[in-house]
Amino acid sequence: MELYSTGKVAKMLGVHRVTINRWIRDGKIRAVRIGKEYRIPEDEVRRLLGGKSPNNEFFSSRGVRIEALFSEEPRNLRQELVEDLISIATSFAGRSYGMRSHKRREVVECVRRAVEDR
Repeated sequence: MELYSTGKVAKMLGVHRVTINRWIRDGKIRAVRIGKEYRIPEDEVRRLLGGKSPNNEFFSSRGVRIEALFSEEPRNLRQELVEDLISIATSFAGRSYGMRSHKRREVVECVRRAVEDR
C-alpha cells in the first residue's frame, strides 16, 4: 500500500495543501501521521477520486496516456534468483578486480555457467 504526501494528494485533487490538512483535522480524510507529517493511504486517495487509480488520474488530467510497449513475461522464482546471483557476482567482482578487468569478466562468466549448468 502506497502512502501519499498531503502535497501530492492536493495536486491530484486540485486543491491547496492547507485544505487537505484541514480535511484531515476535520476527519473527512483518513491519514497516518509519520513524525510531523501526514501521509494518506492509496485506498483513501482512490475514495476521494471516485474509485479511479491515483496515478491514472494524475496523468490523464495532464493529457498523458500511458502504454506498456515492452511487457515482460512473468519470471519464475528460479529466474529471479539467477539474475540476482549474477548481479551480486558482478558487483563484487567489479569491486575486487576493477570494472574493466578481464578477471571480472571471467568471474561473472564462471558464475553464469555454473548457474546455467544446474
